[in-house]
Amino acid sequence: MTWSNRLVSIALLTLPLAGCGGGGGEISSVPNPPPTPTPTAPNPVSSSGDTVAIPSPATRPGTYDAIALIEHSQDPATYRLAAPSEVKITTYQVVPNFVNYTIDFSSPDLPAGKTSLTASFEDSTADELYRLWIGDRATITYRYSDGSEKTSVIERSADISLTDSESVGDGKSLSHQLYYSVGLSYVSLGEWMWQTYLPNGNATDQGRAYFVHGDRTPATEIPMSGIATYSAASLGYDTDTANRNFPGYGAPVRVALSADFSRGSISAQLSRDSWVGGDSVGGTLTTLAVDAHGTGTINSPGDFSIPLYGTIGFPGQVSGSISRNVAATGTLDGAFFGPGAQQIGGVFALGEVSGQPLVSDAFLGTKN
Repeated sequence: MTWSNRLVSIALLTLPLAGCGGGGGEISSVPNPPPTPTPTAPNPVSSSGDTVAIPSPATRPGTYDAIALIEHSQDPATYRLAAPSEVKITTYQVVPNFVNYTIDFSSPDLPAGKTSLTASFEDSTADELYRLWIGDRATITYRYSDGSEKTSVIERSADISLTDSESVGDGKSLSHQLYYSVGLSYVSLGEWMWQTYLPNGNATDQGRAYFVHGDRTPATEIPMSGIATYSAASLGYDTDTANRNFPGYGAPVRVALSADFSRGSISAQLSRDSWVGGDSVGGTLTTLAVDAHGTGTINSPGDFSIPLYGTIGFPGQVSGSISRNVAATGTLDGAFFGPGAQQIGGVFALGEVSGQPLVSDAFLGTKN
């Protein structure tokens, strides 16, 4: 990406009227205005700066147990919370020209009996001299031909991997992508999507895993007393079942949590406004409103499960229906991360139609 100064010039031209007399006149000719000079923006002649890794589990090589919600949308449609240690994420595997991440399942949850996928992120070139990988933050000073300077901070904190595809026999191919955010200093989150393409081009075996991973708070560091509140938000990349054919259409769900450590309980409030927008083929897509809450128990290892009760909203623009809210139940599962339970993260699923949640996602947040 090349930065340059851009100038905007507005010229006001006063045109003389020829042949104007005392009794009135006519315009006999209008001379062509002189050409407006093209402004020349100074070109960057050099750049310098530093690139550092954003502090996060995503930027430290390692293998982590993940809290994961596994969904299958076909044959049949199901969803479930993964068992402890069932899903593992291996981070920041540096290979020539790529940084790779791997998800491993202890059971064959993937098509064709596979238990592992690896996603690759390319570098993102900020300019001719700087190559940024996911999880990089660069402070770059550009020097221009007119002697001026400009300093910019560029952060690559979230991205979608390359589309990886491999043959799984019988003319079928397995395609998958990872949408990943480096998140916070002790917890990261993402959504891994996959599907199988048949020889005729149709897709089947569609599924995904929403997950968080990171440095869990040791059980000995979970507070025994006091109340802590957390402000959190979900990934927001692909939250609604109805929009699964249009990845990227979604919006984060706000998650407010309050932990009463003396009582060993934790409560959650989930909220999001609805909105309607156009899709890529001239139709409309809806992001559903969310209003749900619940209270659960903090377990001794520092994890928790909260039953959710509330509503999911369908705005009136959908199929000509009247505006309405639909009662919905679900579950939010998570844990504390970092020293002294500084951060929090987890997954949730709310509402259900034909074996799938209406709204689901991974989230993370920090103590207020």
